[in-house]
Amino acid sequence: MNKENTFTIIPFFLFYFLLISLSCIRAQSILNDSTPSKNQLYGCIKPNIVVSHPLGLFISRINHNLNAAPPKSIKLNIDMGSANVWLPEVKAYRPKDPSVVEHLKQFPWHKRDSVFQAFPQNYDSSVFSADGIIKTFNVNIRLPLSKSFELAVSMRSFLLTQGEMPFSIFTNDEFIELFHSHIAGGEDPFARKNYGLNKANIYYQDLKGNAMHIKNNQFVVPGIQFNLFHYMPWDFLRKHQ
Repeated sequence: MNKENTFTIIPFFLFYFLLISLSCIRAQSILNDSTPSKNQLYGCIKPNIVVSHPLGLFISRINHNLNAAPPKSIKLNIDMGSANVWLPEVKAYRPKDPSVVEHLKQFPWHKRDSVFQAFPQNYDSSVFSADGIIKTFNVNIRLPLSKSFELAVSMRSFLLTQGEMPFSIFTNDEFIELFHSHIAGGEDPFARKNYGLNKANIYYQDLKGNAMHIKNNQFVVPGIQFNLFHYMPWDFLRKHQ
């Protein structure tokens, strides 16, 4: 990573750590407050800092909770995101002969491909490629069950697009390459223009031949998540600080 890219990334990490620090300071102030207000109890909003990834979209994540009590009424939160992904096709090989596997272990991973070509081509393979704009749509509902329990239901969904204007102003391929050419990164630093801009396609095939193919304007709902939260009494929290 060159110095130019390093200075571009530094502000993002500073903002991230500042955000986490403010959340921790607020949580500590709530615990030290003998008479916390209603907004302190259940009004804390957690930021959505999960990066969109073609395969990570299908993975269920642990839902952390920064609130100190259930809400007084049903709360509905809807957030949207837009992320540009570009992963040229990568193919991995797994030899079926155990002796070939043991022989390849003697070489660094980046030199095994040339050595593998000398062996009989008997292998399983996996393929992965991704290109396009991922539009994420997350719906979260908080249901108060009692003074100590809360049920949170969330649905994750996304839409794969080519990045048409004006729906993807800052995440489409033209804007990103314009930024690289005139501000930071250099002219086409990752050779994206050689593959073509404004395409939408996600393809994955595992070692057993099972394939997943997501095309342009395809809407996918990876899953629905349920979380049951239990809040301890304030006296209990202050005694165990």
